[in-house]
Amino acid sequence: MSDAMPTLSETDALRMDIYQLFASLLRQAPDSELLAWLESLDIEQDGSRIAECWAALSEAAGQSDVDSLKRAHFRHLVGVIQGDVVPYASWYRNGELMEAALVAL
Repeated sequence: MSDAMPTLSETDALRMDIYQLFASLLRQAPDSELLAWLESLDIEQDGSRIAECWAALSEAAGQSDVDSLKRAHFRHLVGVIQGDVVPYASWYRNGELMEAALVAL
């Protein structure tokens, strides 16, 4: 069995990058470097909804400050007891955190 990573199509590589960005934003508030990168994105305006959303994200990144985002991240994703957004599928599937939902691998 080979340990080499499979070759991804361009679409799959882009999808992976987007999921990594989402995971990063769920884990921690963006730092100034990430905000600068998001602000500098060159969005191709093709009239699609996804292009509009990327443009809005880029604009919001340029108008945000790190300290405000840290507070918002804590308030909405961490919270003193629990944040507004619960990043666990079991919460939405079963109504309980860490409920032992098993899947076939």
